Amino acid sequence: MRLIFLPVKKKGNKNQKIRVAREAANLIEDEMIVGVGTGSTVKFFIEELGKKVSKGYDIHAVCTSYQTKERVAGKGINIVGLSDIDCVDIAVDGADQVDKSLNAIKGGGGAHFREKVVATYSDNFVIIVDQSKVSNSLDTPVPIEVVPFAYEPIKKRIMNLGGNPKLRQAVKKDGPVISENGNMILDCDFGIIKNPVNLSEKLDSLPGIIEHGIFCNTTDCVYVGKDSSIEVLDK
Repeated sequence: MRLIFLPVKKKGNKNQKIRVAREAANLIEDEMIVGVGTGSTVKFFIEELGKKVSKGYDIHAVCTSYQTKERVAGKGINIVGLSDIDCVDIAVDGADQVDKSLNAIKGGGGAHFREKVVATYSDNFVIIVDQSKVSNSLDTPVPIEVVPFAYEPIKKRIMNLGGNPKLRQAVKKDGPVISENGNMILDCDFGIIKNPVNLSEKLDSLPGIIEHGIFCNTTDCVYVGKDSSIEVLDK
């Protein structure tokens, strides 16, 4: 029997996160509509957006989670929904892991469905990470949001694809994590993902999966925060 241990999520380097968040904020211009992701690095990006608003910038934000919405509102940034606008000028989000081909795994915070929607319908999508999140290949577990009705068959199909699915459990309540869309989340270990595009397509084909955390052909560039510099990965 093969034992699979899910890796502990890396906290990353706070100073690198702050550095890369500031760099990404330089991309934001007055009167932009900004897609705002979810997570610890994005928290610092929101703080930078708040500084721009305090200087008179007119910025509207499309938020990908309740947590982000709370943080954005706390900085006095105007909040809009996708139905209220024609387009998102730029979306900025973090990632659990990214490779140098700009493939990424997201969803550690359980918001990957809304994050992928906003990223896909934005004119530009920028991922911001600290150096610990960059890898030669993707191998962190893939979050998959599943409707409860299809939970059992989806588990079996994921195992047939070589994955080891584990239901995400809540920390401060009994039972599983339930997404903001009312669904369950499976964290699925596929080991080293040699072909992220191929795996993404196979998961896309399974009815009952609302969305998965593999982001391919979506990202325009990745900003990587280092101790004294910023590295930009682009196409």
